[in-house]
Amino acid sequence: ELFQLIEEEVMQRADYERLLTVGYNQWSMDYFASLQSNLSAGWAGRTIVTFQFIKMALRIRGNAARLERRGILPAFYSAGYPPFDFFSLARSINKFSLELYDCPELVQKACEASLDPILATMMQPLRATNGKRVCIYPMRCSATFISQKMFEKMALEHLKHMAEFFVNQGITPILHCDANWNPLLHYFRELPRASCIL
Repeated sequence: ELFQLIEEEVMQRADYERLLTVGYNQWSMDYFASLQSNLSAGWAGRTIVTFQFIKMALRIRGNAARLERRGILPAFYSAGYPPFDFFSLARSINKFSLELYDCPELVQKACEASLDPILATMMQPLRATNGKRVCIYPMRCSATFISQKMFEKMALEHLKHMAEFFVNQGITPILHCDANWNPLLHYFRELPRASCIL
């Protein structure tokens, strides 16, 4: 059997408004700090999480260099989630699904406010390694979880924006598409031609 997950509601509905008030960067550092029970809230937790991300970027650079010395190109040098998928994981699938109907405008505003900061974060390991491939995880916007209409309304434009952003930087997006994408495959024709790996 595949392993099963019982998702916890770590992000709260009020976090959408907080994100819009303080910005994605501060909000996300607080969120990642809250995942570690030994970290305190506020600037102290954010500082430790920031150093953890710096350490991870250095580890990525070291791993990439070791592989490249052996003539092996890493599959990708950085990765990240589209905002829709990130919030789905952070809220839990049950709560997030309800919010797509209860407060879709609020979810959409939070996604819009998060998109460019997420891209900037994903660029950091690429700059550190001069890597030319990035992995994007559209895990929760597939037909397994939402309708085609919902995909068009809530997720498609952000996914396209992410792919186009990296292609314009000379970086190949690798789209790690979990679950059932068969009814949505034709949308990938809207991405830059012959520029992505699915």
